[in-house]
Amino acid sequence: MIHTGSLVSDAGRKIAKINYYPFGAPYADATAVKNADFQPYKYNGKELDRMHGLDTYDYGARQYDPTLCRWDRMDPLCEDYYATTPYAYCVNNPVMFLDPDGRAPNGWTRVWGGARMIGGVVQVCGGITGGIATSWTGIGGVVGGVAVLHGLDDIQAGFRQVYSGENVNNFTTTAISNSAQSLGINPNTSETIAEYSDLGLSFVLSGSGLVKSFSKGQSYASFTISPKKFDYFFGKVVEGNEHNVIRSASLAKELSTLGIKTDKQLMSIFAKTAKNGTVVKTQTNKFGTTITKSIQYKGSEIQTGFFYANGDLKSVPKVTTVITKLHK
Repeated sequence: MIHTGSLVSDAGRKIAKINYYPFGAPYADATAVKNADFQPYKYNGKELDRMHGLDTYDYGARQYDPTLCRWDRMDPLCEDYYATTPYAYCVNNPVMFLDPDGRAPNGWTRVWGGARMIGGVVQVCGGITGGIATSWTGIGGVVGGVAVLHGLDDIQAGFRQVYSGENVNNFTTTAISNSAQSLGINPNTSETIAEYSDLGLSFVLSGSGLVKSFSKGQSYASFTISPKKFDYFFGKVVEGNEHNVIRSASLAKELSTLGIKTDKQLMSIFAKTAKNGTVVKTQTNKFGTTITKSIQYKGSEIQTGFFYANGDLKSVPKVTTVITKLHK
């Protein structure tokens, strides 16, 4: 079992011990290190590559140098993070953010995990109060009990999400998804059914589904998009890479010419493109596949790039680029 600082055997005996600074460098104090070379997997469970004395962690997409607190190459998804250097590890905040594979930091999952726990508490309180108040009906007591159980389920899932920094399904979602798959429904559709069912239960049982729907973000749509992308699309990138600043201002001007000035309008364009757009280009690299689709809008053309991680075309894609072609 790997911990941040120790390796413990199944019998509970400490085999190795390494204490780390937040960015992954080991303490220089000899008392904080024991049998450090017992196995190569160290900080965050990543393999420490000691070849040629580099001492970098292998995260898959990139190598990380804990001494410099920097990656060895640019972030492959750096367009999602214009405000920081593409070499920064976890947006320079490894306490809050997690980067499991070297492609992109993720901290909002912890925030939404906390929101999910709050929603669970609301369900439990609502279930107890409502159950007691309507227990004389019989049905009220049953509904209240279901609300309490579902709320506790959300609390434990939210806690695990806060702890791990990764998206976590509650037992309700997992059970519904597994049941749907056992009936012959494909996994993606089963997962969608399970998420909608879980969200519906949260609304019906206590109204806390509003919190959960916010925490899900755009996951119920046919695509996802980083909120920071809108800053880029609407000319709000004013510092950092010069090319990005110029392109951001130019794109905002082009969208404004087409009358597109709000996030809502642009989301509508993305949804229409995802559903009915014409494929104009497909590009694949080691990180995934980008399919660019086009639609006609007010006599001009708008192209949107949809990125499928690891080339999984059955997954929900991420909007990465927008290209406008104004026809005079």
